[in-house]
Amino acid sequence: KKTVFLVAGSGPLERAINGPNIKLLGAVPHNDVHLLFVASDLFFMPSEEEGFPHVVLEAMASGIPIVATNVGGVKEIVPPEVSPFLTDRKANLFVKYIIELLENPHLRQELSEKERAFVSRYSIENVLPEFKKILGIY
Repeated sequence: KKTVFLVAGSGPLERAINGPNIKLLGAVPHNDVHLLFVASDLFFMPSEEEGFPHVVLEAMASGIPIVATNVGGVKEIVPPEVSPFLTDRKANLFVKYIIELLENPHLRQELSEKERAFVSRYSIENVLPEFKKILGIY
């Protein structure tokens, strides 16, 4: 089975990212991001810095296992089962984790289920009452 990496977005390293199995998509409208998740077996985010990366939540809500850099708030917004797939920007670990997930559909399914359950804590139904409490609106 041939693996194809879809790279959404753009930036200064865009020209350095190339290869026969890499498709550069450039900027993807937010409303179309879910289509990439539907077409994917996993999501990886090798960011050097992040705050609260919504794209990780979106991937988990779509049931896509993730491999990501342990930057910003990433570790706080993923279930404990995903923590082993977070790395400190080490390319060799990214490769190892990606291969591990691609070669193990059972593990991908297990992580998918854990992620979907975990990410539900960020649903509007769960978050809105907390915002109301903070703002003193009852």
